[in-house]
Order: sequence, then C-alpha cells, then structure tokens
Amino acid sequence: MSSDFPILFSPIQVGNITVPNRIVCTGHATVFDQGGNFTERHLHFYRERAKGGSGMIISEAASVHPTGVAPLHLFTDDVIPMLGQIAEATHEYGVPFLVQATHAGRRSPSPGGVLEQISVGPSAIPAPSLHFGQMMPHEMSTEEVEELVTAFGDAARRVREAGADGVELSIAFGNIIPQFLAEASNQRSDKYGGSFERRLTFAYEIIEVSRQQLGKDLILGIRVTEDYLDYGLNMADLKRIVPLLEATGSLDYVSVSAGTNYDLDSAASIIPSHYFKPGEFAGLAAEIKATVKLPVIGAGRMNSPQLSESMLVDGQMDMVGMARELIADPHFPRKAREGLLSDIRLCIACNQSCKGHQAVGQPITCIYNPVSGREGKWAEFTPATVQKSVFIVGGGPAGMEAARVAAERGHQVTLVERSDRLGGQVNVAASVPGRSEFGEIVRFFEGQLGRLKVEVLLNTEASAEMVTSRGANAVVIATGSTPHVPQMPGSEGGNVLSARQVLETGVAVGNRVVVIDTQGMRLGCDVANYLSKQGKDVEIVTGMPYVGEHIQAGVWRHLYEELLRQGVKMTPLTGVSSIGESTVNTFNSVFTDATRVIEGVDNVVFASGGAANDGLYRSLRNSVSELHAIGDCLQPRTVEAAVYEGHSVGRLL
Repeated sequence: MSSDFPILFSPIQVGNITVPNRIVCTGHATVFDQGGNFTERHLHFYRERAKGGSGMIISEAASVHPTGVAPLHLFTDDVIPMLGQIAEATHEYGVPFLVQATHAGRRSPSPGGVLEQISVGPSAIPAPSLHFGQMMPHEMSTEEVEELVTAFGDAARRVREAGADGVELSIAFGNIIPQFLAEASNQRSDKYGGSFERRLTFAYEIIEVSRQQLGKDLILGIRVTEDYLDYGLNMADLKRIVPLLEATGSLDYVSVSAGTNYDLDSAASIIPSHYFKPGEFAGLAAEIKATVKLPVIGAGRMNSPQLSESMLVDGQMDMVGMARELIADPHFPRKAREGLLSDIRLCIACNQSCKGHQAVGQPITCIYNPVSGREGKWAEFTPATVQKSVFIVGGGPAGMEAARVAAERGHQVTLVERSDRLGGQVNVAASVPGRSEFGEIVRFFEGQLGRLKVEVLLNTEASAEMVTSRGANAVVIATGSTPHVPQMPGSEGGNVLSARQVLETGVAVGNRVVVIDTQGMRLGCDVANYLSKQGKDVEIVTGMPYVGEHIQAGVWRHLYEELLRQGVKMTPLTGVSSIGESTVNTFNSVFTDATRVIEGVDNVVFASGGAANDGLYRSLRNSVSELHAIGDCLQPRTVEAAVYEGHSVGRLL
C-alpha cells in the first residue's frame, strides 16, 4: 500500500468480490469493435490497464438488443469467447472485469437509410435534442418492453458464461432506463408508465432479471447521471430513485457522473474537457453517497492521485472513476502506488484523440501516448540489439518522443533545439487562453529525458556540417514547420500576419482584425480568442460550413461560448479573394457570385497551418546513411501525428 495514498490503494468489498484498490477504469467508447463484437484490440487494451494497476475495469457500453444501436452488442452468444479472453487477461493481474449493458432507446441516431434499424422509446416523444436531431421513436408495446427486459437478462447470462465478474446497468446519459423513469419521456398508461412508482417498474424488472442471471457471487452495479437540463433525471430525481433501487437488495455499487447525450451543453459534461476543473463533478457522487450504503464511484476529471486521495479522505466517494486518465497512462495506478509521480502522463483533457477520434468513428488513442489503443503491437519495448549514437534535431513533440523511446531502448541520444526551451508548437498551444494544461506534455517529456540521461542542447542551431561532424549512427530531423500564408493578391502586405506570429512573438496588432481560417482546427479560434480578450474587434472567416469544424464537439461548444460572449463574429462559407490595405474581399464558398468587402481592417491573421521546415533534412540525404524526417518536417499536421511518428522512429532505430 502506498503511504502517500493509503485509501486510494486500500481494498474495498464490492458485493462478494474484493477489489484490490479504489481506482476504477470506467466504461468508455473505443471504436475497437468489429461486427458488433469485442476484439483482440479490446483484449490488449483492458489487459494493459489491469497490468497498470486498475482496481476494477468496466467495459464500454454494449447493447442488449438489436434496437439499442451501441457499436458493441450483447444480444448473441458469439460475444462470449472474446469476453472470456478479456476476463481471463484481467484476472491474471487480480482485476475484476465487468461489462456495461445498455440500450440507447430514443436517443439512437437517425435510422434514415438503414432499413434494419428503428429507434424505440417508452412513448412517441422525440429526444429534446438541440444539436443531434429530433427523431420520432417507435413507441414500444407492452410485449416489446417485456422482450427488452428479457434481453437485459440474457445479456447478463452471457457475461456470466464468459467468466466475467459482473454487469453495470447504464441508467445514464439519457438511455432507455432513464427514459422510462422520467415523466417527460414516459407517457405510457400500461404497467410501465403513469405514476412515479409505475415508471420504476422497467428498472426494477431489469435489475431483478439481471441478478437472477448473474447469481449471487457476481457484481451488479448501476451508473447514473445528473443531466442538468431537465430533460430526464436531475439530482433531486436521482436522490429519490437510487435509494429505491438499492432497496431491491440486488445492487452492489452505484457509479455517478454527469450529462446526457441530448445536446452539446449537457453532453460536454460526460467527457469534461479542459474547460472544466479537475474533480468538478465530485459533488454529484457525494450527494448520492449521502442517500445510500452502497459503495459509490465518482468520476469527472479525477486527473491526479493527490486529487483522488483527497476525494476519498473527504468522503465524497468510495471509489474513483477514471477513463481518459487511464487512456493517457494505463500505468497511472502503479506509478502512483510506487511513488513515481513525475512519470505519470497526466490527462490534459484536450479530447482530441480519445473522444475526438470516437466521434468520427476512428479508434481512440491519446494525443501524447501513441501506445494507447495500440497495445497489441506497442505495449512492450524491445531493447536495441546494437546500441547506437542517435542525433535528433528539433525539440518539439516529435523530437522529444523519438529521443525518449530511443533512449528507453538503450541508445545513446543527443537532442538539439535551437530555441531556449523544449516543446515547439506545444508551447504555443499552452500559451492561449484556457489551454495551459498543454504544458503538461512538455513537463512529462522533460522529466523523461532527464530520467533517461538524454543529452539536451538548447540554443543550438544545427547545420549540415554540425550534424555530419557528430558521426552519429542515426540522425532524426524533427525541425517542424514555418507558418504558411496562402498566396493571393495582398497576402504579402505589411498588415498580414500568421497566427503563430501573433501568439509566439506578441507582435503589435490593430483594433480591427480578420482571422482567415483555412483548416478548421484550434488555431483559428485560439488566435481569435487571444485577440478578443485584448479588446480587439475580431471576425473569423472560413470557407468551411462552420468555424472550427474539426474541433471536438465538447470542446467546440465551450470555445464557441467564449468567442460569442466576447463578440467575435464568425462567418462560415466564406473564401477570401484578395486583401487590401484596410479591406478583405470575400466571396461565398458555395455561391461564388455573392461577394462582400470587409472594410476598416487593421490586420489580417492567417490560421493556415505550416510549411515543412525540411531544408536540413534534404541537405543531409546524401551524407547520412540512416536519416529520418518526422513530424511537421515530414508533413505539417497535429501534435498527435508528431508524437506518433516520433514513437515509430524511436522503435525503428
């Protein structure tokens, strides 16, 4: 047991199973599924979190019925073999593995074009969605509801037969069970609707059949959420409902978090970004804990062992739920227990590579831990068979990760950086309003490079002659990019700047500013936010359907709120044809005959990405036998791409 975190690393009894510590890997989407089934990618993912010291692991949500519309399913026996392998893998480390059982109900996406799919609900009342569409569900008959109850039981049976340790029922996020509990969505007149007591019938029956199928030795828990929007269940409702569900005698724990998937305001609370403070939703768990005797799991940016221990000491929760924290570092628990706090990759709540990937149907990973989600091929390091001297030019995220991995494998590594600090464009990101946590990326790498005794040379400009004179066995060029300004009439004028110029150098900017965003990433919105907070009159124009199109929705929602509050004007579907001394000439990117002249402009700021700074790499191609270009030097992209390439090349050396 860690003396620094004695409660966090103490065991707790959950039902008839002793959980070795209080850290719970809570259910979260992965997009690892194939044909609705759990896969080997899930197996490696969950095994690594068990190996890393999680006390209990709960799978992502799996639908109990074909109408449930979760990517994973529990409604056929073909899920049993892989679930069995996953459970066996976590049991190897003494960690219980549960499966979250769910059904989206009326919250299902539009079934248009998918003839096999219908959305169902307790009543013919659409979800009150402002952002995701309001689809009218099919109102289930009594027999169809009874079929769904049976489906929850059958799902529990499959979990038991797989050798897993239990089921978590999702009474959360606006799914089918809270739809039955809430009067706003349940207008039925049969046994499943009407009075408050009758609206509980569906939940009671599901709990009863799930317990029957699991038996007395396995865990049955529930996850509930406060929706904040009066669309379903608020805290007053939960404090009335949860004790009644506990009174069935069938439950072993309750997990508490925030948000529903009805609109971006509430949905942003489910996976709280850096706009929320760490531990912001702990009070929800505390309110439920005051009403029940069951162990209570709290969640929501529980991003450090110190914070987690304090929540337990204060009695706000009995167990600490983590998802992104364990995506960023699956060995967070082990490192905390062993006192290796500086070795923990702290989640920065950027939501770019976890929720951002999942939202567009791509497998999740982490912006600065490329092993996450790729555990099958990268969880273990292979020591280098021959120790090399490795010379890396560029101390941005690509260069730092390449240096870290190469040194971890046993190479002798030198990293040179022309500026006075490591970090590259990560430092730019960390300098804008609300994004200081990006600095954790640099903090982590600096600590690791020091631990691995990488030679770091700052304020050092690398030339071709310098590189070749070192006689290194392998050379990695990670020299990043320079700001790109698209060529158009007037773009070379003295009133035209790049976003990176504005953020890095603090160059003087006039009062009236037009930001031209050509990529839909954070940079355009961030520089607009930065300037508007200085009192500038800012307008963002983009040819895309909306400003910030490629920003993850939960982050985008709060960033937009900030921009709108500050009076930033956002003009989508707008291209720029030319720039004058005080004008920007624009056209509608759909209907190009529609033009507009923006007048009285002091400065134009381009958020147009970068151009590869690859001169050094090209000059060395004929003089260095093992030469690699990575990150923006290869192609300007994102921090995630840079770290991924740094990791890849570090393994190849």
